[in-house]
Amino acid sequence: GTKLGWQVYSQELLEYMAQEATLRQQALDQLPAGAAEWVEARLQARIKEQAISANPSIVDLARMILSLGVQGEAVLLGRGAGNILSPRSTLHVRLVAPLEDRVAYMAQWLRLTPEEAAEQVRKRDGRRAEFLTTHFHHQPGDLYQYDMVLNTSLLGEDACADIIVQAAKVKAAALHSPPLEG
Repeated sequence: GTKLGWQVYSQELLEYMAQEATLRQQALDQLPAGAAEWVEARLQARIKEQAISANPSIVDLARMILSLGVQGEAVLLGRGAGNILSPRSTLHVRLVAPLEDRVAYMAQWLRLTPEEAAEQVRKRDGRRAEFLTTHFHHQPGDLYQYDMVLNTSLLGEDACADIIVQAAKVKAAALHSPPLEG
């Protein structure tokens, strides 16, 4: 987000914004003319297609994600954003790392024993998979739903960020260029 100059919305922030009716309404009120109608039409179409759950909290989350997405220039971390926004205009990235690296990071970050960290990673992975499967009918391991998958342990965070920035620029340029004939 910093490298692109875009606003970053963490999972926690997206959840908070979706739960707060005032924030949801403010986001809709700030949209350009016609965009709020597009958000609602897209949301209802995704529900009708059964691409997202009709659970009211998920509908509120999807409405918030669509409202932020239609404004553009935002990085949305998790919460199924890649399953809500149009794949044509959204760069959908999955960051991965080997289990042992994720356990070591979690142990250091939360000051846990390796066993406790391994359990936290297992629970976190399970919650993420359940969320995507239950509310968006996608398996996180289905790699074809992502534009790219990057291994942060092999490439490092800075290199991954640079690759994502470049891919975002390429996708944006392709979005605004005329289609090829032939």
